[in-house]
Amino acid sequence: MLPAYLQEVYRITDVARAFGYRVLPNGTELVGYVPHIAPQARFHQRFASLSEPDTSGELAQMMRNSRQSDYTKQRTILQ
Repeated sequence: MLPAYLQEVYRITDVARAFGYRVLPNGTELVGYVPHIAPQARFHQRFASLSEPDTSGELAQMMRNSRQSDYTKQRTILQ
């Protein structure tokens, strides 16, 4: 079951399903085809959630490194 805030997002964006709906192999949902804007334009893109391995492995390490780098840059500016 989706959390309440996501249920509300889906309720609002599902209105555009009348204009077309597509799920990509990576789980991203494209909702509301609008070819008059651009050939591949959609009203909404709902990205798939990250899996547990994604959040605990290499991605998590990259985020930690990025935060540390940002902290170091901020300290350098303040000195």
